[in-house]
Amino acid sequence: AGPVLSRVEYCAKVKAEGGTTLENMRRGYGAEFGLQEYSPPPQWLVDGFAGLLFGILQPLIEPILKTLYPSNPELVPELAEGILRDSKDPFAANVIASFSRLGPNRTSNELFDLYAAGGRGHLLVCQGMADKLGGGPDNQPRRVEGFTTICPDLRSSRATLLDRCGHCPHHEAPELAARAIRAWIEEDVMAPARS
Repeated sequence: AGPVLSRVEYCAKVKAEGGTTLENMRRGYGAEFGLQEYSPPPQWLVDGFAGLLFGILQPLIEPILKTLYPSNPELVPELAEGILRDSKDPFAANVIASFSRLGPNRTSNELFDLYAAGGRGHLLVCQGMADKLGGGPDNQPRRVEGFTTICPDLRSSRATLLDRCGHCPHHEAPELAARAIRAWIEEDVMAPARS
């Protein structure tokens, strides 16, 4: 998901850009600036750039994972081994090159507006409070509040804050994440349907 903007910020962005990112893409995003249709870079350039990038990042895989899994570091060696193996795949460079084809980043607001249209959507945010991504641990309460208030048309929204969990709480503490998901389904999704 892209950035979470306040309702006022999001409305101002849509107005300034003449529509949502998806609407602008449908009209030919960038055409007004004379941007050409995507043309992939030469393979030698992709291979060289990816080789340099992987050479820099491969030694950092395990240290980065240790910061993302603070309460369950025993998961790190197996994850690091898998990521390192995949980065050595002969076609891994083409995965890096595929990022150059991605469209502009859409805000989470835009995605949630589509999902919540007509009050049909439900939202659960399981946020690891030790998550160093997404603005860092000091930003997590504000980030969670942004997600749960992003779209007033949702039928229900709930935030579950998981202490000592990092960026992937469903993997780091699956029992806590499963408990949160079960409570959300029983209390927010299914209970109103039974009423």
